[in-house]
Amino acid sequence: MDTESERTQRLGCWTVAPIAESLISGWTSASPTPDFVLDDGYLNMLVDLGLGKDCDPAIRDFWVNETRERYRGDEGRRRARMACINLRDRDGLHGRLWDVTCPVLWLHVSCTLAS
Repeated sequence: MDTESERTQRLGCWTVAPIAESLISGWTSASPTPDFVLDDGYLNMLVDLGLGKDCDPAIRDFWVNETRERYRGDEGRRRARMACINLRDRDGLHGRLWDVTCPVLWLHVSCTLAS
C-alpha cells in the first residue's frame, strides 16, 4: 500500500517508472489518434504480470483481445495513458495536467488534530 519510493525499491519492490515513461510519452498526442491500438507486446506483458507467463492460451487470448478492444482509438489511448500515469504517480495529478482543458478550482485541506 506504500507509494513507490527509493525505500520500497531498496526493499525489492517493482519500479514502474522506466516502463511507464516510454509508454506515456508514446501515448501522448495533441492530435486525434483514431487508429490507435495497444501492441501485442504490451498486451501480453499485462497478461504476464496479472495472470503469469504460463497462463492458459485461451485465457490469454481472451484478455489480450478484450483489452485491445477496450483501449482502441483516441479515447482508448487517453484511457491507457491515464492508467499508466496513475500507476506511475500513484494518483498524483501533476502528470495529468496535459489533459486538463477547462478551469479547475483545486482545494487542498490540511487537518491538524488537537490533543
